[in-house]
Amino acid sequence: AELYYSIISSYLLDIVTKNEPSKKNLRTCSKKQLDKLISEGKKIVFKSAFNDVLTAEKRVKLLHSQFFKSQLNKEPNERFFVVEVNNLTHISVIKELVLTLKNKWSKNKTKTIPESDRFVPYILLHGIESQKLIELKTDLQKDGYNICDGYDFFNAPFNLASLKVRPTFENKLFFKFINKASELDQIINQLDRTGEIYQFYLETPLSISFTQKHLKFQVQEVNEIKNII
Repeated sequence: AELYYSIISSYLLDIVTKNEPSKKNLRTCSKKQLDKLISEGKKIVFKSAFNDVLTAEKRVKLLHSQFFKSQLNKEPNERFFVVEVNNLTHISVIKELVLTLKNKWSKNKTKTIPESDRFVPYILLHGIESQKLIELKTDLQKDGYNICDGYDFFNAPFNLASLKVRPTFENKLFFKFINKASELDQIINQLDRTGEIYQFYLETPLSISFTQKHLKFQVQEVNEIKNII
């Protein structure tokens, strides 16, 4: 019940704040519209305003079972994980999250996987310091992972085609980094497959124009995310 209350209250707040008082027809909704909101699950915002009601452990389990547990047989969609971090987020926590996304949301490990069935997650670490992002990528590269972020050489311009390269057994891609929100906008406007965006934010979600599945979850700390997904 707390989950649906959060979703519905977020939706109601959204339509009220985005429409002027004179547009009364746009500032109200029917039960049928709310039922559709829940059943379709395409535009959901879960805010952590219910921390007094739900313990962190219960909230994490609830979000996992409701939105991620059922996706055992994953379609080869283009999935974007937008994660807000701050100066207090330790690089080891971020690295653990990246590897969790690799383990749970990539399919590119064996040679027998058909090319059309392969997929890897795109990761945008919103708010991360430039030096910390460099350290993260360097650390992952030392561990043997290929880094793909749309930049092909030093001082190169952003290359969308480079970022969109398909994962293959040969290139050993297991995740891709998106460095800036503007680059995210470019790629979601030129998708070749069905897209999904999962936002995890601490304070304020990014404003992203996207008509396909886009779920937003407010978390208390980045460390929670690995158990939600």
